[in-house]
Amino acid sequence: AMTALLLFWLCFNQGGDMKSITKTAGELLSITKHGGFFDFYSIMLERSLHGWYETDSIMNAGNYNIFLYLIPAVCIFPCFIFSKITGIQYSDNFIIVWMGLFISAAVLYSAYLLYHLALDMGMKLHRAKITAYLYLSSIMLLFATVGFCQLDIFCTILVIAALRRYVNKQYIKFSLIISIAIMLKSFPVLMFLPLIL
Repeated sequence: AMTALLLFWLCFNQGGDMKSITKTAGELLSITKHGGFFDFYSIMLERSLHGWYETDSIMNAGNYNIFLYLIPAVCIFPCFIFSKITGIQYSDNFIIVWMGLFISAAVLYSAYLLYHLALDMGMKLHRAKITAYLYLSSIMLLFATVGFCQLDIFCTILVIAALRRYVNKQYIKFSLIISIAIMLKSFPVLMFLPLIL
């Protein structure tokens, strides 16, 4: 599984979207450092329209939910601190590789959670392992998440964690975790509504 993750990540890495997201996450860290967290979107819009980025376009403003930017902001925080202390700027390619490592680790963690969800649902140990293996060997998981360096895996982790709480009848925790997942992507709402009705 690790070899497949590495192979897909190296062969199909399409880091354009990740490059844009991590730049915006870096801006979020910088803006927060200067006390502008609550003005993030207006500052990003103003900067993007006044040529701070590659083109003068609204496309460079923060176009996603701020909670989505918090994930890469946390991941690149060590690089941000290192850069501020040493004055050495990190390249876009380095950040894409750095985020790829986090995403690959998140894929493995999601398989671990899925394995435990299968056990919570009453599957035998062997079948739970097969479930996690089949999940890890999914071409869509590897290609879309690892290959294209997408952040959807973090929402997947939250959904699986929420389902574990649901299966264990911890409905308040389930609702809280699935609410966070819904902030990252809207698709979990399609699962949330039937489970609470």
